[in-house]
Amino acid sequence: MTSPEMGEFRVRDELPITYYRDMGRVIFHWARLESELKDTIYTLLSVGRKEGRIAVRTPRADDIVQMIGDLLSIKGLKTKVKLKEYKSAVQTLRGARDNIAHGIWVDHPGSDHPVLQRTSGSISPEPGQKKVSARIFPSAMEVEPGNMRTTAEQIAYLIGIAVTLKAEVKVQIQAQRKEFP
Repeated sequence: MTSPEMGEFRVRDELPITYYRDMGRVIFHWARLESELKDTIYTLLSVGRKEGRIAVRTPRADDIVQMIGDLLSIKGLKTKVKLKEYKSAVQTLRGARDNIAHGIWVDHPGSDHPVLQRTSGSISPEPGQKKVSARIFPSAMEVEPGNMRTTAEQIAYLIGIAVTLKAEVKVQIQAQRKEFP
């Protein structure tokens, strides 16, 4: 269920316990993904985590993927990871994570499940129509049990790719250091 004109519905005071657990999984895995990606940047820049946190700050995960691609290019390094597709997957899951982390849970008479109302960004009321502010026309998503668990699993899959990418970078950086001490 997606409705561009949500109207005013009662904000929920509580969610079923499974929702809290699954929300926690999404947030936990997202933080881990960002950490792995930032570690890759720090490796590419040859700085420690402390220096990296100061110099790099906290860009969005998809921006970090772009930075990794740019630094790989500058340094003449390669990866088996298809960064364009990876960045797209990260962007998609960032949207899901942001909705879960920042959305408002409401009771909706058309749903047996909690409904997540999004009031930021912009949406198209109908396919092909001009986008409008979600602050004026909130969108809604019915979230069934297990949907967030799937999102967390998809993020965990991206973590695995990030770990592989970081390992590839480390090997190449170490080889460069030996070649050009």
